[in-house]
Amino acid sequence: MRNCEKLLGQFDLHTKQLLSTAGSIARQRGHRAVDAYHFLLAWLTDTGSAPASVNAALYDCGIDYLVKRGPEIAFSSSLHLSALFIPVFNLAIKDADDYIKEDKVGYQWIIPNLLTRRTVAQVVMVCGADLVRFLSDLLDMLEDPFPRLFDHYLGRLDVVSLSKGMNIVLHRPDNE
Repeated sequence: MRNCEKLLGQFDLHTKQLLSTAGSIARQRGHRAVDAYHFLLAWLTDTGSAPASVNAALYDCGIDYLVKRGPEIAFSSSLHLSALFIPVFNLAIKDADDYIKEDKVGYQWIIPNLLTRRTVAQVVMVCGADLVRFLSDLLDMLEDPFPRLFDHYLGRLDVVSLSKGMNIVLHRPDNE
């Protein structure tokens, strides 16, 4: 994978622990690479958080609805990140650099950027949650400075496109 060790070296210990948990979740589901939705499930489980009433158990069911589960993969010491997950890390590093100056980037900078990964946002929507409320609750849970960055993170979401995509996934007519 494109220099993952160097990329992950920029994150703190708690982030790496969450990634390890996300790797376990991916293996249990038979997924060969860790993706953003595994990481969000790891965080929801770790914190017991439930933004917009989406807790870990509900989110887990939402993943099952959208992402095929395969046979469990035997433990492997190497952690493979989905190529689609890597841009989330890059956004987190950029945001942390823009708003704080620390040696290691915390998982808090990854969490709101997970919603830029279409599947993560779709799982939230499959769970029946309003994506904008989910984002707002999420930022409040992450505390300062995140609630003040709502417009910044909302600007990264294409809510209209995601909603239309979900209408297709859920077999609902488009209301436009």
